[in-house]
Amino acid sequence: MKKLAKFERVDTQFNDFLHLIYYIYGGCKFNCQYCFTINNKKRDVNLDDQYKIIDTFFRLSTPFDIYFYGGEPTEYEHLHDVIDYVLKKPRSSFRHMEIQTNLNVSREELERFCSYDHLILSPSLHINFLRGDTIYDLIDKLDILYNAGKLERIDFMLEKWKPEEHYKLNDMLKAKEYYDKVMYTFNYMEINKHDKYTGSYNTIDMYSDIIKDSKYQEKYRLTYDDDSSEEVDISELYLRDISFKGWDCDAGKYLMYVEYSGDWWLCDTKNIKEPPMGNILTSPARFLMQTKVPFKCDVSKCDGCYYINKVKR
Repeated sequence: MKKLAKFERVDTQFNDFLHLIYYIYGGCKFNCQYCFTINNKKRDVNLDDQYKIIDTFFRLSTPFDIYFYGGEPTEYEHLHDVIDYVLKKPRSSFRHMEIQTNLNVSREELERFCSYDHLILSPSLHINFLRGDTIYDLIDKLDILYNAGKLERIDFMLEKWKPEEHYKLNDMLKAKEYYDKVMYTFNYMEINKHDKYTGSYNTIDMYSDIIKDSKYQEKYRLTYDDDSSEEVDISELYLRDISFKGWDCDAGKYLMYVEYSGDWWLCDTKNIKEPPMGNILTSPARFLMQTKVPFKCDVSKCDGCYYINKVKR
């Protein structure tokens, strides 16, 4: 059987800065059935602890950004306090903040986020899990972000429910100036949940004509030891049985996953499958040291952080 020999991004580069995935809120009222986030229930998020975590981030000497993640990060009642705290810090290494959000906030709240410097937003569109909004409301909110220069990327989750609404929303997106920011996801990391729901669907056939017109997809070139190669979409990679075990990986140098509790992991996959590697609140030095030490992958199957480099030695 042929083996993977080289892994590359297509049309863009791997990260050359530290991407801090900051799981700022431990609860979410949506409970999307395909969500890979484990133990997604509401827990206490101590604001003083978040300030201490931020303090450690700003001890980094390498360029970094902060990606607010959840759950739904905008449901955290002190998110604005955390943002304000970050903005009071020096910007010698800090690049910017980014919020991943399903846009289930008021227009006034969205405009408040748009008022911050060094903050961008990347909405995830989940039609089946809207709470009060219509697809027309989603477009209005996307317009607000785009007009404010805050729209980074749109993750359009192609769910198996309500396909007619997906097509209708897609037609509206195609007419927008920001259509080239839409990235379609038609498989999910539900494969990691290890329950009877796991891996139960794939919507690529249902939405194949939507996907083929897309202008922006994360794609990767896989080269094998027999010199054959192929280009695959990141959604397809989620279902592949790919192992980088033994490879040098940029996890740690260009990626960290940090929870509001202070627990941290090197990548999404380790967060799902393994106990934390440490805790920022009790041992910040270990976290900071890991960003300087190369990591050799020891995971048998990779399910997530493809946007960082892996090199076979």
